[in-house]
Amino acid sequence: MILLKEIDQNYRFLVSEIIKQMNSVRLQLEKPDQKNLEKVEGREDYIDILKNIIENKCFSRLITVSNKNDNKRAVNITRAVHTITVNLERIGDFCVNIMRQFKYFENPEYMVDRYDTATFIDEIMKALEATNDALFNADLTLALKICRSEFKTDALYKTHFQQITNDIKDGSHTREIQNLITALFIFRYLERIGDSLLNIGEAIISSILGEKLKIHQYEALEEGLSHAVAGSLNGNVNFASMGETRSGCRIGLVQPRDINSQGRRIIFKDGKLDKIRREKEGIEKWEALIPGIPPKIYDYTEHGPNASILLECLQGNTFQENLINGKPDLIMNMVAKICQTCDHIWQTTLKKRTLTSGFIDQLIARLDDVHLIHPVTQNQNQFIGKTPDPSLDSLLDSARKLEANLSCPFSVLIHGDFNVDNIILNLSENQIHYIDLHRSAEKDYLQDASVFLVSIFRLPTANGTKGLFYNDVLKEFFEFCEQFAQKNNDSWFEARLALGLARSFITSTRFELNRYKAEDMFHRGVYLLKKVVGQDPEALSTFHIPSFAITF
Repeated sequence: MILLKEIDQNYRFLVSEIIKQMNSVRLQLEKPDQKNLEKVEGREDYIDILKNIIENKCFSRLITVSNKNDNKRAVNITRAVHTITVNLERIGDFCVNIMRQFKYFENPEYMVDRYDTATFIDEIMKALEATNDALFNADLTLALKICRSEFKTDALYKTHFQQITNDIKDGSHTREIQNLITALFIFRYLERIGDSLLNIGEAIISSILGEKLKIHQYEALEEGLSHAVAGSLNGNVNFASMGETRSGCRIGLVQPRDINSQGRRIIFKDGKLDKIRREKEGIEKWEALIPGIPPKIYDYTEHGPNASILLECLQGNTFQENLINGKPDLIMNMVAKICQTCDHIWQTTLKKRTLTSGFIDQLIARLDDVHLIHPVTQNQNQFIGKTPDPSLDSLLDSARKLEANLSCPFSVLIHGDFNVDNIILNLSENQIHYIDLHRSAEKDYLQDASVFLVSIFRLPTANGTKGLFYNDVLKEFFEFCEQFAQKNNDSWFEARLALGLARSFITSTRFELNRYKAEDMFHRGVYLLKKVVGQDPEALSTFHIPSFAITF
């Protein structure tokens, strides 16, 4: 790439200067001398200049890129080079900080015989010396070695940290406290150099794959794909990021370039262990009950606090994409198919037992986030003329008490996050699939119903004539839920649904920055709460949701 040619000389000079800094640190740790500090400080300005030159070339190159096909690669390479440059300069700063610590030693040669610093420096130097070939030759093996040097420096730091803290705790070392603390600071800077090397290695990996991946994510991907397609791939994959969820999961579309994979496209998800494990269990539960509804699992791996899963890339589009871009007649057929699928799932998994929905507790648990994004929602008691208008807190208190008596007479298996973007429609096979199943459980079916209805309000084009069409979708699904309730003797269907809708309307505002749209959803939620709370408790079985509260 042109950028790599332009920064080649400056980059190699920068790496060379950082290696010189580390050599000065090595010499100082072996034979302390004030002249070593002077040399390190003397190079500091030149390192800053080289870093600034490379930065300027990176951003200048981006400005001149016009070809869309080249743009993504240019951005990836530029991001990687910039990240590497910043971290190299940071390593230079750590070297200066290490050298300046020596003035705090009561005996400058304190560390010479007491600690093994050579192993620390050797590990760092091996990684630094590999950065040129790793970047310019797109060498994934070298990039991984650079990353793994951080694991080794962490282990070395832990060993020295334990040794120094034990000496501090030992009463016989009281006269050496200042020396011990200074030594600990030096090892901490060496450990932070390891952190910067990890950033450098991950940046090179990202430049090779075309997407930003952390080493644990890449290793999990590599391991999972080797199981899924049989044999090591050695980075021979196309990876396209699909973003991150609000829970922090990394999601990507992967296609191995290996011929054994036969071009199979796979979804890679990596995130917190608890969430990914629950998703795996949810998929397995759904597959056992209704085969074909969830995606297939190709591989699952747990690694420390995280886990990763490889899933089938389902054919088709999300219902959200179809709502926004599809034809009305086709969409209404899809709605009918969704209703039919829900009816089958709910009837198949229905268990006669009473349970409380818990909508109000769910709302309260998310209310702080709502107030954080939209402070105006944190209203106190107000008056309309002389008539008191209850605050949201008092409304919720009343609604919680009321909800305790509005039990659902049965449970069903619910999706748990039944948004329109978690439903995949394969029109060619007339098949519906569910994704993102980590919240699946046996609960009130109105949990899913309320989420589905409100997710339509959150669509980016839910206004004008499009909004009027969405009303047909909302009405169709509402009437299906109403019929299901009647068929299964759910007397408090609409009262409970109103609470579920209130929860979803109000809590969804924390994801909506458009003030007017957020206010609309918030006020719909508050209106429904007031409507239910104001109803005669003896007449809740005849409660009806006004159509204007859930339509455009």
